[in-house]
Amino acid sequence: MDTAAALSAFALLFLAEMGDKSQLMAIALANKYRPAPVLAGIFAAFLLLNLLAVLLGSALGSWLPEELLLLIGGLMFLVFAY
Repeated sequence: MDTAAALSAFALLFLAEMGDKSQLMAIALANKYRPAPVLAGIFAAFLLLNLLAVLLGSALGSWLPEELLLLIGGLMFLVFAY
């Protein structure tokens, strides 16, 4: 096995999933508390985070020129593809 490739894949996936620890938290909380309040909290947090993402995206879309957003999006796509 190529250790460099394995470490590279691990590092990239670790960084990509850094903000996605909600599954582990849900499992830990569901073991300690009743499932209904845990699911309600998860649902509320999901709604709030997505609402904030939509509001921020909408604000950026109205403040920045479309060409700049397309350029930034394209560059980010190429960086992540690399």
